[in-house]
Amino acid sequence: MRNFFLLIFFNLILIVASTNLELNAQVESNRLAVGGHYNGTKYWGELSDNQFWMGGDLFVRWNITEFLSLHGTFGVNQIRMKTDAIKKDYPDYFDKYYPEGVGLQDYFSNRLITADLMAAIHIFPSEGFVPYLFGGIGYLNHDPKADKTGSANNSTKNIFDAGKEKERNGISFPVGLGIEFYLTDDLVMNIKGTYRILTTDYIDDIPDEAAGNGFGWKNSNAPEPTRVGKNGVDKLLTFGLGFSYYIFGETDYDKDGLSNSLEKTLGTDPLNPDTDGDGITDGDEYYKYKTDPLNPDTDGDGINDYDEIFKYKTDPNRADSDNDGLNDYDEIFRHKTDPLNHDTDGDGVTDGDEVNIYKTNPLVADTDGDGINDYDEIFKYKTNPLLEDTDQDGINDYDEIFKYKTDPLNKDTDDDGLSDGDEINKYKTDPLNKDTDGDGLSDGDEINKYKTDPLNKDTDNDGLTDGEEVNIYKTNPLDPDTDKDKLTDGHEVNVTKTNPLDPDTDKDAIIDGEDDCPLTPGVVSDEPGKNGCPAVVKVGTKMDFPDILFVVGKAEFNFEEPATALNLAKLLQYVNQCDSLQVKIEGHSSSEGNAKRNQTLSEQRAKKVIEWLLMQGVLPSKIVGGVGYGSSQPKVQEPTKKEARNMTKEEIENIRKQNRRITVEVVRTCGDI
Repeated sequence: MRNFFLLIFFNLILIVASTNLELNAQVESNRLAVGGHYNGTKYWGELSDNQFWMGGDLFVRWNITEFLSLHGTFGVNQIRMKTDAIKKDYPDYFDKYYPEGVGLQDYFSNRLITADLMAAIHIFPSEGFVPYLFGGIGYLNHDPKADKTGSANNSTKNIFDAGKEKERNGISFPVGLGIEFYLTDDLVMNIKGTYRILTTDYIDDIPDEAAGNGFGWKNSNAPEPTRVGKNGVDKLLTFGLGFSYYIFGETDYDKDGLSNSLEKTLGTDPLNPDTDGDGITDGDEYYKYKTDPLNPDTDGDGINDYDEIFKYKTDPNRADSDNDGLNDYDEIFRHKTDPLNHDTDGDGVTDGDEVNIYKTNPLVADTDGDGINDYDEIFKYKTNPLLEDTDQDGINDYDEIFKYKTDPLNKDTDDDGLSDGDEINKYKTDPLNKDTDGDGLSDGDEINKYKTDPLNKDTDNDGLTDGEEVNIYKTNPLDPDTDKDKLTDGHEVNVTKTNPLDPDTDKDAIIDGEDDCPLTPGVVSDEPGKNGCPAVVKVGTKMDFPDILFVVGKAEFNFEEPATALNLAKLLQYVNQCDSLQVKIEGHSSSEGNAKRNQTLSEQRAKKVIEWLLMQGVLPSKIVGGVGYGSSQPKVQEPTKKEARNMTKEEIENIRKQNRRITVEVVRTCGDI
């Protein structure tokens, strides 16, 4: 039996040696394992021999720390002694119960029950091969037998009589050495040797003191048998080979918070607490931060997970923590923006849009420094946030919007031909009013075309606005006396009614400024107030005024034609050439249209002229009346219908308009009373 046990033991050693052990496995704290051993048992006592016998135990193990564990075991073992080897040493014992050897079996045996509580110290807990030392206290129950099954003959007759039953139970003190081989994280092969210090000397049914007291050897003079113990209590040694399996608790070799089994599933290194080397343990990455323990930069933004969590406080699972369109790396290292604030400068535009779309500075709310933040420029005013003067008119956008109220997108807000900047800074004109001085000329035309003063409606101070001079009278707005007749243009237009473009309006060779009757041809005279006035007209003299024009079909002056006002002025001067002059006003029409209507219209127009003269201050006594002749007194002969068919409308009109006229007839001449 001893050889059989040793054969099994050494074969298992060879199996373990040839097995690919989990060399990285190790003892872990707070784990619970169950297991068992197959034991070889040897005792030393009075009847001991050299045999090993078999047994086994079951155990529970709890790892308090990686260095210390508690073991609870329950074992059943058996020892045997060959009677033929020991009966000669104890003849009285055997002869007393088995005279002449009758009934004596080949073996004496003892069944041993042990229950132990031990503490173990692990010597190399971080290795797959773990030696350990242990010791503790235990309970022992034994039952000696005279054969394989029955009790020894003396177990009730002599040794275990009254007062000796307690010897079947006792306390033991197990100590020993063990070795663990971690086949996996959970499966362990155990080899251990346990030496029990017993508190009984009755393991083999006979104590030391009984050896020479009725149960001694035959020849008392012979040397004491070598098997007889002289050390007091018996001793017991077991060698165990077995397996255990952890049923509670996970292994975590690298103490990163992940069990080895989970690390295998995840692909992380169970011996490296920070597989990806990012500064965070695999356990924290998996459980706390939800990052990838195999990737130092989970979100791929260029910043390792550790720096994101502990340095920059960004989200290691999102490349763009603030969702602004820029990844965290670019925000921190390239643009220097805040990766936790989608709008670093607080201008209302996200950092991503500022960088990628609008090219503005995400660190400055007003990129171009014009006083308007980028958001308002982009979305409210539509100006360029990169240019302080979007329309390049010389005024920054802020001043255009808030100070001058001009259009920052239009360099010439009032469309007068001058940029807003020039109007404000150079010419001092109103950029919102194309005609600052209200003279009828745009500021741009005044400056660029006419060279007039856009701030002075009458640049040459001649009494006419620059617009009137340019647009109506065609005079020079820079020269108060365009025709150099010694009368200002305004005086000619507003007072004398002469032509400011003609120095001699009445063509009498006397300039208007020296002509006392500038509208009426006259003669040179030294008499005050008479120079240029006509000679005394004779009674019956008629003068035509065909350029006093009327609205077609009406007795209303057509002042849209400049000749009307000019010829009315000539008429007024003609009537007022002397106090005693009396005139009659005649109205004439062309033959065009209804003759009766023409007659009526000519009368109405003659009356209209008289009303106007009276309104101008002409004394009623100077006008003896008005008459209409219709088309009865043509000045020129008009074409017949046949002749008209061969003429253009313009040719016909040129003839007819000579007959449409106001005529003044002298009734009383100057000097007459």
